[in-house]
Amino acid sequence: MQQDRRHTFATFYAILIIIYSRSAFSAASQLVGTQLVERIAKVVGFGDLFVSLWGWLRFPVALLLLAVVLSVVYRFAPNVKQDFRSVVVGASIAVVLWAISSVGFSFYLANFANYGATYGSLGAAVGLLLYLYLCASVVLLGAELNSAIYQQP
Repeated sequence: MQQDRRHTFATFYAILIIIYSRSAFSAASQLVGTQLVERIAKVVGFGDLFVSLWGWLRFPVALLLLAVVLSVVYRFAPNVKQDFRSVVVGASIAVVLWAISSVGFSFYLANFANYGATYGSLGAAVGLLLYLYLCASVVLLGAELNSAIYQQP
């Protein structure tokens, strides 16, 4: 028999704080990451190699942070008790599919879609809503995968 697990408001707020802080850190590192890393490298004494490595490594670091946040959400959001190891599979697959779908959607928008001609000034909003729908579908697919893994005997 499955035991019902109720979450308190403190757990809910802790999850929200983790998600928002990760989002803020990720956005800040993507926007000002290169300039900040150049200044830190000069102060600490790292060379230009570190700065160029950061240019390449900031995207995998952002994907790793996304996987951690999705793992936390998949672990604490459902009303069942799951091991952390069992939710990492769904989070990893969701992150990989999210990255692939983001690159594919970017290619589609750049080469095939012309929302500006179809929708006028609302074209950017339509493209954004379509992208958010795609991202939400990938996140839900990871949650469904975790649910299927959890329900296996």
